[in-house]
Amino acid sequence: MRYSNQAGTECLIWRGHSALVLHVNSGFGYFVEGSQRAGGNYMVDRQAKYLLDEIHDERHKARITTYLVDQRKMGERAPQLTTSVIEEARVSRDLSADERAERLLRFLAQQTTNLGSAVEVSTVEQSIGSLVTATHLGITMQAKAISESVETDELRYLLDYLESVDWISIGHNRPLLYCTVTVAGHRQIAEQEINQSSDQVFVAMWFDPSMEETYEKGIHTAVRNTGYRPFRIDRKPDVDKIDDEIIGEIRRSRFLIADFTYGDKGIRGGVYYEAGFALGLGLEVIRSCRADQIDDLHFDVNHHYHIAWNTPEELQEGLEKRIRALMPDGPHRENIPPRNNS
Repeated sequence: MRYSNQAGTECLIWRGHSALVLHVNSGFGYFVEGSQRAGGNYMVDRQAKYLLDEIHDERHKARITTYLVDQRKMGERAPQLTTSVIEEARVSRDLSADERAERLLRFLAQQTTNLGSAVEVSTVEQSIGSLVTATHLGITMQAKAISESVETDELRYLLDYLESVDWISIGHNRPLLYCTVTVAGHRQIAEQEINQSSDQVFVAMWFDPSMEETYEKGIHTAVRNTGYRPFRIDRKPDVDKIDDEIIGEIRRSRFLIADFTYGDKGIRGGVYYEAGFALGLGLEVIRSCRADQIDDLHFDVNHHYHIAWNTPEELQEGLEKRIRALMPDGPHRENIPPRNNS
């Protein structure tokens, strides 16, 4: 991709924070390089830039930043912001305090090369002689981006939260905080990792009676035939806090199947959220959608491969092939039909 002249020196999301903004010759819009406040590089199309210029709600900006952070986790070196992405961020929910704290914990661990070493985080947003350097400020800005924080006080609150549960220890040399991930913190990070031995597959889909045959003959059969156990949140008894239950069950799963088929009321926002959360954990996400709705998928997922199906049998066949291509045989191997190697 070719870039032309410089268009600015501040982040297009977080005004006042430095970044190099370049015009993209192809006409897409702008390439923003080195925005630590936004967590890294990103691209913005021309219409989206107009929307960004009108955003004054900093929580909206924080949710946009979370989108960029999660896209980079999935391998996008410079995620693209479009009007649909910005609008979806406007109406999406904020990350919970637990989610933000755990993301921050992983970030702190990634900043250390040796166990027991400290990460220096600043409680101010400007350099102070040799005490608070550009490196300190860069880590602080990235920590805010990772943890969906708006103010430095929010970041400090999350650090105190992590210390209160003994996942980090904090030493003080004002205005710097020396944050060290504890043994308990490393154990917590390990528990967040993918459960390689899990037999559970989380199924995100439209829970409508019209989809029951699709589920039973398509998804359920394919998952069972590959040695795994499908899980639907709507069939779990005594569900209390639905969001917490979803997060917990996704974490306990080996991978996730997301079917984006929808009805007259429009797209299933929950399916997009659950797929995105699974990707943030590093789980494999296998996507499908009824063939006549493929062209209606949102920009942030339509570039991924989706199994297009017209009948439950087509969905079953496509899912089995995809699961076998991406995953090992499931734990229930005695139930798996022989692989066809022809």
